Amino acid sequence: MACQFLTQILKQQLGVSLLICVSLFIFTSARVWAADEVAEPSAANEPAATEEPMSENAETIKSETTAVENKALRALPFTDASRHQDILSYLTQQQRRDEIRTLLVDQTQFYGLYLPQRTAKAQGGALLLHDLEQHGHWPTVIAPLREFLPDQGWSTMAIQMPEPYRGVAAPKTTSSSTPTPMTEAEPSPDASLPVQDATGLISPDSYGKKVVDRILAATTYLNERGQLNLMVFAHGDTAIWAINALLNRQRDNGDAKGIYLILLDAREHPASQLYLADQLSQLDIPVFDLISANNQQNAFEWEKRLGRMKREKHLNYQQLVLQDSYTDEPRIRRRIWGWLKTHAAGTELPRSGN
Repeated sequence: MACQFLTQILKQQLGVSLLICVSLFIFTSARVWAADEVAEPSAANEPAATEEPMSENAETIKSETTAVENKALRALPFTDASRHQDILSYLTQQQRRDEIRTLLVDQTQFYGLYLPQRTAKAQGGALLLHDLEQHGHWPTVIAPLREFLPDQGWSTMAIQMPEPYRGVAAPKTTSSSTPTPMTEAEPSPDASLPVQDATGLISPDSYGKKVVDRILAATTYLNERGQLNLMVFAHGDTAIWAINALLNRQRDNGDAKGIYLILLDAREHPASQLYLADQLSQLDIPVFDLISANNQQNAFEWEKRLGRMKREKHLNYQQLVLQDSYTDEPRIRRRIWGWLKTHAAGTELPRSGN
């Protein structure tokens, strides 16, 4: 009896142990199966996860390549010759080729952009000199002025300035009481290029002569068409050359009657061996010296120029410091027109030889 009872208890315990082992086996198998199912989607997604960074890297490389290409395009040199040729092409496309004039100095051609007055009464001729690295129809200052003045009775001529000076100028010196005559420069192999010295640098004297000769050729062109009352407008670095040209004319003619000079943001030029104030003080003509908000000089420079002119009692000199910038062109134009009406409008001079 006791043995039977013990045997029954052992069977029951063995059954329970077996049941526990089977349950553990089923539970473990289920977890492994579930883990496999979770791992399979991850493995399926693994190639996609690898492809995404590759796609981003490829896009980054493509963007960087495009940026480098665009930067290279922006860095392409916009030469002085192409800039002038482009504006002539533009005017031709706009049916304005009749404004283009071809002038000649020392076998070198350069263009002028001419607009006759659009009023019954002529006030005179205006020669417009653009700043360096611009052209004769530059969208700020020059183009608005050359198109505005004909409606006020002034015929305008904007001329092409030579290639910008690239070289080292000799030290500046104080000018004498009389202007130094322009000397003839040795001809260069290419007449369109400035003369170079033995070191390969452009001669300041040859560059200055080239600019002055173009100014005088343009004033002659206007004179030959009856424009004997002349205003010369010089912007930026061209100021010193305008002054030198008028000094030569003043010396050759004994005076400079019928000539008026307007400067806008005038500054010293590296190719000039003379100071702007020194040359300006020798002119015996009305001068309007405008300084705008775009001026690149230190205030000391134009204040010194004003003090020099006052000290030497140049009553025809007027300086005006504006708060206006080139974006306020109508106001700058009105200032110029107001000064012309007061100092230059309606002056009549007899033709030479009459």
